[in-house]
Amino acid sequence: MEHLYQRHFGLARAPFNVTPDPSFLYLTSSHREGLAQLQYGIEARRGFIVLTGEVGTGKTTLIQTLLREIAERTHTALLFSSIANPLELMRYVCEEFKLVEPLEHIRDFHDYIYLLNDFLLRRYRDGENVSLIIDEAQNLPSDVLESTTAVKLRNHRRQVTANLTCRPTRVERQIECSATAPTKAANHVTPPSPSSDS
Repeated sequence: MEHLYQRHFGLARAPFNVTPDPSFLYLTSSHREGLAQLQYGIEARRGFIVLTGEVGTGKTTLIQTLLREIAERTHTALLFSSIANPLELMRYVCEEFKLVEPLEHIRDFHDYIYLLNDFLLRRYRDGENVSLIIDEAQNLPSDVLESTTAVKLRNHRRQVTANLTCRPTRVERQIECSATAPTKAANHVTPPSPSSDS
């Protein structure tokens, strides 16, 4: 259905949708840098990559762009912030990687760890990459955030890359201050400004 403003402004497509559309992403220099960091981080298995930015700066749209451009031999799990505890995190991760059925009975935490580790080892042997992406990570409880570090540390060969998008908050500080945290990279996206981007 064509909206009235589409006709008025001569737009071929409706620009305002519930789901972020990568087609409408405006790549400022900070967005280009953020996308490059995410792509490189996954390909090089760089551990944690934290992408920060204020509300409305395009973090989620950047993630959708990443998912479009990511290499075919990369397996991704995209999670949102409504995760209450570490067990839920592991269950959702395993569901996203299709290791368990969504309506299956809840298993023990260590059962999910076993399934995930086996999956990661098989992907590593096949030369494939694995990326866990958590959007709006600033809303995660502390114990859930710690669990992402634990999952990463269990895989000493860095078979999984954890990408966290969030507003500038404790997420960066908590990972940065962790003495046991894996390799980290951070990038901050900013809104476009006439002086910085043409």
